[in-house]
Amino acid sequence: MGVYGRPKAPSLAEGLLGSRLQTKNKEEIDRLKGALGEESGLALCLGAGAAKDIGLPLWPELINDLMLRAIITDDSFCRLFWGDEAGSQDEIREQFLEAAQKPIFFKDINALELAEYVSVMLETQLEKTAKERLTEKNAEEGLRRLVLSALCEQWPEESHRTEAFHNEHGELIMALARLVVEERGVKQVLTYNFDDALEYAINQIQRDSAADSAKLLKIKSLRGRDCVYTDSNDGTERFIYHIHGYLPIFIKAAGAGGGDEDESTGGIILSERSYYGLEDELYEPTNICHAQLLTAHRCLFIGCSAQDHHFKRLTKGMADPGSGNGNREKTRHFICLDVNSVATGIYNTGNLAVINSSDLNENNVKYLMLQSALDMKRDYYEKHGFSPIYFAIDDPNDRRRKDLNRMLEYIMESIRH
Repeated sequence: MGVYGRPKAPSLAEGLLGSRLQTKNKEEIDRLKGALGEESGLALCLGAGAAKDIGLPLWPELINDLMLRAIITDDSFCRLFWGDEAGSQDEIREQFLEAAQKPIFFKDINALELAEYVSVMLETQLEKTAKERLTEKNAEEGLRRLVLSALCEQWPEESHRTEAFHNEHGELIMALARLVVEERGVKQVLTYNFDDALEYAINQIQRDSAADSAKLLKIKSLRGRDCVYTDSNDGTERFIYHIHGYLPIFIKAAGAGGGDEDESTGGIILSERSYYGLEDELYEPTNICHAQLLTAHRCLFIGCSAQDHHFKRLTKGMADPGSGNGNREKTRHFICLDVNSVATGIYNTGNLAVINSSDLNENNVKYLMLQSALDMKRDYYEKHGFSPIYFAIDDPNDRRRKDLNRMLEYIMESIRH
């Protein structure tokens, strides 16, 4: 039997997890199902990985693309590379990518520092062109527009943005949306993402629903300093807290939604200054909202690398001191973690498909090292109040989170019966 109670052919994912980790996963997923039945309910916390399958970039990819965009829009760079004959920004970017093959900037520097490079460079560019002294509001608007253009890069035509939701690449985000819409599903959603992928997916599910429009959930997206935690246990509405800012790109492109749901206003949390600014303001609204949600609910984290400094600061501060003493019931939250990223380093290969089945057993030293590394990671997260649920990707060339999809389907089946 597979991890989720159904027959399943052996796969790379099963081999990487091994029978012991699969059994642990099943135990955690059963506990996760139990959390849905608790009075406080389950909250969903989403990172960039939740929308990767539909074409949105992961955090390091986004920062790298912002670096590229900041460089090719700099007048000094354009004059050095193209002289006075440079064309439009789109033409310059196309020529640059052809010449440079989309470089990766500063591999050994953390993403927050890279984002600060982008922010400072953009401010310098804006100061050169501004007729008046550059204001904080203008700088925020410039950065917001730069990020928006990077998020939309995958779809030059607005009409193509939502296509992935309706094919196999949209399976994960649509599964997450169904978990939100389900009456006995999640109670609240917190997202570290700027985009409105989840809102659009929910919109599509409710649009296709045969239910009376009066019975449909009211979805309210809150952003930045407007994120004030609200208890929604009456079941008539769901709040989606965009604590790092809000840049809708799907609902608007599809001509759906309306009102303030389509507006992208306010600053975004991206660079070192913005992150450390949050850290310095203990009673800043997003900090309070973040803390209240993590305290009031058990949370399921999906698509999060959990490497975010601000995230670690808040979650470690609220971890149950007893959660690391071996009593697994005291761990409060659940987090889905990718096994493949650990395995590529241990097996020293960028393509796990080359691993033979003979390398995935307890007679292989690298396999034993992988299991030990995953145990260490589990112990770390449990100490800080999290129960890891490991997932693996069968086909390294197909980054869709099929294992996560199966898990969500398994949970949905259980709460409907």
